[in-house]
Amino acid sequence: MPLNSLLARIPVIAAALLAGASACAQAQIEDPHVTVCRAVSGMLMPECNGAICTQGRLTGSLQGRYSTRNTSQYPAGPGWLYTSFTRIELADRSAKLVTLNEGTVPRDAQGGPDLSRAVEVLQIDEATGTLADHTGTLVLAGAHLVGKPTAYSGRICHHMDARGPGAAGQQP
Repeated sequence: MPLNSLLARIPVIAAALLAGASACAQAQIEDPHVTVCRAVSGMLMPECNGAICTQGRLTGSLQGRYSTRNTSQYPAGPGWLYTSFTRIELADRSAKLVTLNEGTVPRDAQGGPDLSRAVEVLQIDEATGTLADHTGTLVLAGAHLVGKPTAYSGRICHHMDARGPGAAGQQP
């Protein structure tokens, strides 16, 4: 495999490693014998008020609004790594989520971060309302940071109660 081809794939490999590490940590919390997870998916629809888009709407399983804040960004090999957090409020105001995020982007032609090709893993850190005591992970891949709609997918999980699977918190 040519070196340029390998270097171009490093951000994707880094994102996969981030997701794998996140999934491993989450698996320790989510025992499949007592945990129910469900798939979620939809789109981030950024609403920009500057060069970088930090807020917008969510469609699909998690309909509502989001805002995000970058907490670090640094060069790493042929790309850039960054951390951030995101606040999500469901449209019906029944729940709020706070996620801790890790992402990667390749370098642009000038060596800076190419925000149009971001891959980001969002780990639920706090959940309130109908999603209290829920955990989960979302994955984004696209150009949401520069204002383009971007797909998300992932899972949201909760512990079963005495009534069995699906009895606790069917939202969202």
